[in-house]
Amino acid sequence: MHARIQVGLALDYCVRWTAEDAASCGFESYLVADCSRAVDSKIDMGKFKEEMEGKHVHVIDSMQVPMPRKFHGDMAMRLVRMLTKWRLDIKLGGRSSAQTPTD
Repeated sequence: MHARIQVGLALDYCVRWTAEDAASCGFESYLVADCSRAVDSKIDMGKFKEEMEGKHVHVIDSMQVPMPRKFHGDMAMRLVRMLTKWRLDIKLGGRSSAQTPTD
């Protein structure tokens, strides 16, 4: 089975719907919560996670992103750097490189 990983802005809308759609199409769907931001700043993440798990979407932290075993070292390191950059940008409130990552 192929996995789909969702991150981005509007966690409670666009990111959520994309993750749900992927799961409903048979993909193993992961929503990376710490690499996403909700529109509603008072979102109950416990309830949100329960709802997502009920729809077969795994809500995870960026440190839990599943890595394919056939990655070559260079490709794996580029992915790790990109995820780290996204995580830092989101924690610091930045958006540009989180939306358009570069190496």
